Amino acid sequence: MNIRKILILVLALPAFVAALIPATAASAANLDASLLHDLNPGPSGSQAEYFEPFGDRIFTAGRDSDGHEPWSFDATSAIQLGDIAPGPHGSSVSQPTLLNGEVYFSANDEVHGTELWRTSGNGVQMVEDINPGPDGSSVSSLEVLGNHVYFGAFDPVNGNELWKADASGADLVKDIAPGVNNSYPSNLKTFGGKLYFTAYDGVKGNELFRTDGVTTDVFADVYPGANGSYPGNLTPVAGLLYFTASLPATGNELWKTDGVTTNPVGEINPGADSSYPSYLSAIGNQLFFQATDPAHGTEPWRTNGGAPSLVSDIYPGAEGSYPSYFADLDGQAYFSAYEPTHGTEPWRSTPTGAELLGDLIPGKGGSGPYAFTEFGGSMYMTAETTNEGVELRKVEPGGIRLVEDILPGTSSSYPYGMTVVGDRMIFSANDGTHGQEIWQLGPDSSVSIQILGKNSPVGKQGFAAVRLTCPITEANGPCKVKLTVKTAGPVNFKGRKKKVVISRKTITVAAGATGTAKMKISKPVLELLRSTGKARKTRITAAVSDRADNRKTVSKNYKLGKPAK
Repeated sequence: MNIRKILILVLALPAFVAALIPATAASAANLDASLLHDLNPGPSGSQAEYFEPFGDRIFTAGRDSDGHEPWSFDATSAIQLGDIAPGPHGSSVSQPTLLNGEVYFSANDEVHGTELWRTSGNGVQMVEDINPGPDGSSVSSLEVLGNHVYFGAFDPVNGNELWKADASGADLVKDIAPGVNNSYPSNLKTFGGKLYFTAYDGVKGNELFRTDGVTTDVFADVYPGANGSYPGNLTPVAGLLYFTASLPATGNELWKTDGVTTNPVGEINPGADSSYPSYLSAIGNQLFFQATDPAHGTEPWRTNGGAPSLVSDIYPGAEGSYPSYFADLDGQAYFSAYEPTHGTEPWRSTPTGAELLGDLIPGKGGSGPYAFTEFGGSMYMTAETTNEGVELRKVEPGGIRLVEDILPGTSSSYPYGMTVVGDRMIFSANDGTHGQEIWQLGPDSSVSIQILGKNSPVGKQGFAAVRLTCPITEANGPCKVKLTVKTAGPVNFKGRKKKVVISRKTITVAAGATGTAKMKISKPVLELLRSTGKARKTRITAAVSDRADNRKTVSKNYKLGKPAK
């Protein structure tokens, strides 16, 4: 297909790069979830993933008839950036990383294998064919330091080593394990203006390394000798870089460095047994993580650089709650945890412990929340309920609210990839019609109302009924409707020929509900309807608004019955 295939979707939206909207009455209302782009029309979907903002667009990878390839999009258009691997299989785009306004990523064109590519938004280019031939260099662990992107890659002369690249090409940083031996650099993390990573040099084993792009060496030989401590989970928080490492005497525990000295944070599971810290997450100026000790099992812990402390023994006893998916909102950790009464449900840390946020599926199964994401000062997550399936939800003071039942009913839309861009959150979801496609959550900019039916009888006492439906998709319901029923054309009334107002009524209809407006007709107008057939041909006008102050006027021809005497 043409490399610049464009999908135009006309959406009246502000630029993604705009600043967050001030908290006016409209912007403080509920946000609206809507399909943004359908990259692969039909129920199969594009399986869009990796939302990386660059310039005034967003990089993604999605699948259509050309397979899994790179795209970019904004509020109004989606463009396929290149058909890197022609045919239906695609190039398996992954690891998009922003550097100087360009996105670097790994892809396989089936000629050069998996190599490093880049785009400025106008086509794609291979940065370097590091390992010529179809096997590729197996690019991995992209991380930016200064004006270069660093990564691990293989070539037949140096093995799998640390490389760096910019728009001009790629260079070997250092052959850490000399010759064809592999150092397998991984866990790349920028901290304090330098790049830290783990690698194996064949002498000191697998340890923590550091480079400034010129000088590269072992930074911390945690376990002296050829075996190494196998550091992992590198996480910077408040001037410290935390990581996990293993020693025979202490097992796998939490460590820290300030870029000068390196020390254990504390031995959570005393002796040679391990606490296996994982899910390391920056929450305010503290580190939250999952760890195991014999008394509490696997529970949430935290540290500010000093001795780690148990957040809460959520599931008392040696089993533990297995907390995961930590996310920060105002210095509090939101996470998923299990205990047998409520199952796996959402929790939140407090100064003295942790609290259950909601029991979405009562019983020991739980709602299985994940993808906790802070957006606009609130916490969002994906979780399941019995009636709505796995959908996007928001934590509110009164509980947890469904944002949108994207795939209505008990089936699930499985939202994932939540990425905040300006005043919107971009994510992937499946509505059952378009497949897994690109959605957005942003300011609600529309309201509508449906006038049901075409006619209504008029009772002897002068009442007529008009039924109205407020859409279930109305994020800021209820719909507030001002109804006016007027003759469709001029009629003779009280000595003048004019359009006559039959009745007016104000009604409120909840989102997803149908309401009935009982229209009261005055006696003079009632006599007009009895005597003049033309007066019974009316035009109904519904002026609707919602809590976000969106407004719309809907009109429809409507016939009234002849009133009984």
